[in-house]
Amino acid sequence: MDGIQKHGKCKNHNANNNYDGVSMKIALVTGADGFIGSHLVEMLVDKGYKVKALSHYNSFNNWGWIEDIKCKEKIEILTGDIRDPHYCK
Repeated sequence: MDGIQKHGKCKNHNANNNYDGVSMKIALVTGADGFIGSHLVEMLVDKGYKVKALSHYNSFNNWGWIEDIKCKEKIEILTGDIRDPHYCK
């Protein structure tokens, strides 16, 4: 447990999400394929976040509202189910 302190925080982590002096703003948006989630994704990208957008898997491989957002090429889209414990490891 070399890099871990109390409460499971990394040794090099501070309250500003800095790791060794590099600022990292990362957000995972679940339900990103819905109306509210897709607008949240756009807002976070506009604010400079690296966004991972979780879209519920469907057999049509459709990303819902994410299909039409203007920043689609700036985000990482993950297709899966948040309720699947093997997917969320």
